[in-house]
Amino acid sequence: MNIYTGPRAYRINDKSVPASVRLYNPGAIGKTKDGHEHRFGALASANLPASDGSQLPTPAFDTVYGGCAYFGHYIIRRAEVKPGQISISSIMKAYSTGHSDVYGNTVARDTGIGLYEPVDLWHDPDGYHKAYKILLSMGRWEAGGRSRSAPGYEAFNRVYNQQDQAVIDEMYWGLVHGMREAWRDKGYTIERTPEEWGYVAPEEPQDVPVEEDEERIDPTKDPLLDFFSGYKTLVTGTLAFISAFFTNIFDTLGLAEAEKYGTLAMQAFLILAAVFLAVKFWKRLEAMLARRVPKK
Repeated sequence: MNIYTGPRAYRINDKSVPASVRLYNPGAIGKTKDGHEHRFGALASANLPASDGSQLPTPAFDTVYGGCAYFGHYIIRRAEVKPGQISISSIMKAYSTGHSDVYGNTVARDTGIGLYEPVDLWHDPDGYHKAYKILLSMGRWEAGGRSRSAPGYEAFNRVYNQQDQAVIDEMYWGLVHGMREAWRDKGYTIERTPEEWGYVAPEEPQDVPVEEDEERIDPTKDPLLDFFSGYKTLVTGTLAFISAFFTNIFDTLGLAEAEKYGTLAMQAFLILAAVFLAVKFWKRLEAMLARRVPKK
């Protein structure tokens, strides 16, 4: 199994995209007091509105795998009915959402799993697959992407693409890894599988507000190009001034080749100005292409 490592499809603080999608946090689960999110690659936290109107700090993750692992860890840590068993109703209760009845019944209908039906993860061969169905249904709900006409439909399917087996594997094994980590926390001895060893959390977790840390966590940024683009207007104006200055100097000195040298100087500096403009517009074109072409 390969962990997703390419550029993000959407910027973390692009509020036109559902938070559960742009944060790689399909359950839109808030941060924990104990910092469990850092174990799964949390990058930063964004404040999202909770059902009671308060602001809920919600972590963003560096991989889809990490976000799904955080979901799996949460449902075992907070919604386990008894060892190895969960249910949709217990998850809804743990979420404490303001629309738990509608939410829970929707997930039950989408998955074909009863609202109060125990999902046995230890003894039912389909237990993990049922949990994955719950993850997927809740992810669609959180993204507002349950139908083609829904605003979050395209974004959800672009990031959590169920037509791509590599994405399915990453989400599934991330979920399994998170659940197993929660059981390990409770003292159970569970050997790690090769799929779990495919993910390594950062050595020094970071928890910096998204608004202040966007430049660090956006891998599409190029520091060199950003430096030049920040001064493009000043540099272009300065080059034009210098070229005019040299032309006047040549004329004042009365050199026979003044016009020729002045023209050459002007052309040289205009070429440099064109290079800076090309850098500017190439960045924009590159960003547009990155938004239009799905990353796998």
